Amino acid sequence: MERLYLILDKGGVALAQAVLESPRITEIVQLRLTEETDLDFLQIGEIQCIGLDNCATSLRGTVTMQRGERLVVKPIATLGEDARENLRIQTDFESVMYPITGYWKGQRAVKGHDLSCGGVAFFTDHSLQVGEQVAPDVWGIEVQSVTQNSPADKAGVRAGDYVLSAGGQPVSSSQDLLRVRRQHHLGDELPMTLWRDGEIVEVTLSLMEPAV
Repeated sequence: MERLYLILDKGGVALAQAVLESPRITEIVQLRLTEETDLDFLQIGEIQCIGLDNCATSLRGTVTMQRGERLVVKPIATLGEDARENLRIQTDFESVMYPITGYWKGQRAVKGHDLSCGGVAFFTDHSLQVGEQVAPDVWGIEVQSVTQNSPADKAGVRAGDYVLSAGGQPVSSSQDLLRVRRQHHLGDELPMTLWRDGEIVEVTLSLMEPAV
């Protein structure tokens, strides 16, 4: 299994992605860059190598050799699991957001300049309330079909809807929806926020039988 790393300079600016080619973190570490770059890592010197999965050891080290797409790094110190918590990647992006709570409806355009593991900072032309929950367009799962007489059908869920939240929790995958469902019991009511034809639709499922 390949171990993917994000390479940062000592100031925390993302430089490149790389794959660990050494069998493990030892006195000398060899990395292979996943994309071409004109950066001279020998001039950069000290870097941070942040493992992008829980089994990868993050480290701080010095580049001792650069040959094409391969780097040789001498570790200075290993980094703790918190190295990924405030990881920030500079990138310009445009997106839209939808309301989970709040008084407004529809969608609003947003722009951002970086992403981080702790959240997303963005700009919008409209003011938001402190504590208001919103969902970016990468969230939500499309309803492919609805079984007749199921709780979803009785609540008014339609094929083609996008589920943005369930039980007040944003969802971005069927696993998220299943997790929320397991937090409820038969007889409970499960509120859901849907996106349908450019509008927010609120429905409530009565869980008298399995919802999915």
